[in-house]
Amino acid sequence: MRHKIPKELERVPIVLGLELKKVIFIVMAALLFVFLIATNLLLALFFPGLVAVYIYISNKFKKEGELLNYLKYTFNPKIIIFDKTIEELLNR
Repeated sequence: MRHKIPKELERVPIVLGLELKKVIFIVMAALLFVFLIATNLLLALFFPGLVAVYIYISNKFKKEGELLNYLKYTFNPKIIIFDKTIEELLNR
């Protein structure tokens, strides 16, 4: 016994007047194009920014090792010296 396929299932899906496969291909190509343009734009902005940061740092920290000393000072823990005992500080 043979089954008949309904005519609705035999038709090719149409979106915006084109077959669904063509629409999917066009959308994927457009998204890939936008992705490539966006990544190239970000890279084109990143490298001149990197040069600008290098020039700024080299102008601000002119002596050798000055930047490293500044970073060590900034990121190392600070020691606080109290002139009172802990009991006096807690009893406030």
